[in-house]
Amino acid sequence: MRTILVPSPYDVTSLSAKDVIDMFSAAGCQLVDEYRYSTNLPGTARLLSDGALYKLTRLLHGYHPLGRNARLGNECLLHFRRTSSN
Repeated sequence: MRTILVPSPYDVTSLSAKDVIDMFSAAGCQLVDEYRYSTNLPGTARLLSDGALYKLTRLLHGYHPLGRNARLGNECLLHFRRTSSN
C-alpha cells in the first residue's frame, strides 16, 4: 500500500529463491540450508515492540532448523557454501 502512495526511490528487482540458488550454483556454491518466514503485517510495527515482533515470527515459524509453516513464508534466508573444487 505504501508503495502506491509513496513511490520507492529505487527500483526493486525481486528474484525467486530458485533464481538465487541457480545463480550461486553457477558461481560454484552449494545450498546448505534455508529458512523461510513471513514479514509482519503492515502496521504491526507501530503496535508492537521489536521484541514482540520477533517473538511473533518465532511463534509462527519456529527456530532453525526446526522451522514450521515454511509455505506461508514470503522471505527466505539461504546459506551457501563454496564447493571444494573452487
